[in-house]
Amino acid sequence: MSADLWKCDAPQGANAHVAISIILMKQNIAELPEFVRLAKDLGVDAVKAMYVRVYPRDYRNRRGLDVSIRPEDSLFFHQDLSDRTLRESERLAARLGISISRPPLFCEAAAKPRDCTEPWRSLYIDCDGRLYACAAGEIHFKHKIERGQYQSGNILTEPIADIWNNPFWQALRRTNALAGRAELVPECLCCGMSICWWGPRAERAHIMDWSPSDDPTLRL
Repeated sequence: MSADLWKCDAPQGANAHVAISIILMKQNIAELPEFVRLAKDLGVDAVKAMYVRVYPRDYRNRRGLDVSIRPEDSLFFHQDLSDRTLRESERLAARLGISISRPPLFCEAAAKPRDCTEPWRSLYIDCDGRLYACAAGEIHFKHKIERGQYQSGNILTEPIADIWNNPFWQALRRTNALAGRAELVPECLCCGMSICWWGPRAERAHIMDWSPSDDPTLRL
């Protein structure tokens, strides 16, 4: 298969819209309808609602986060309440003319192939100019980028044309391709968006396990 399949044109520009986001857990699921009303009052275009992901205990301990969000706070353990509130909020959003993006309901449990498109369409830039493919990349990739294992590029020192199709970005695209997939980037197997592929009833999609990405020798 030609390597050109893992290349793509650099992004040219796009129309922008404004959305506000909420991370849903046991503590705030009841507030979602009010959050939709807030979106209407603010005049924004959309609401994005996501389930909380509980990071591995060793990561929370290192970051001093052990007491903040615990496994039992996940809506995986409060499925009926979550489904009822999401449906109520969708009906409210429709009445108010607000777009709402939500995760799959727990009653919509079907799994499907991984279909991430972030490596083709997104660039996230940290304060030092380092590039990531997705919002979670700064957590999943940061230590390997800082150690030089992953060459994701730096917008302050390299032209985007030299970065966009480099070996790291091509490996990301091959890892997430619908055809000819090769699991080259193990962090993608630990992705918080796995709920969209494994289905919401998979506990591992809510309570994260990052051990598959613990490879200090991998270089891309």
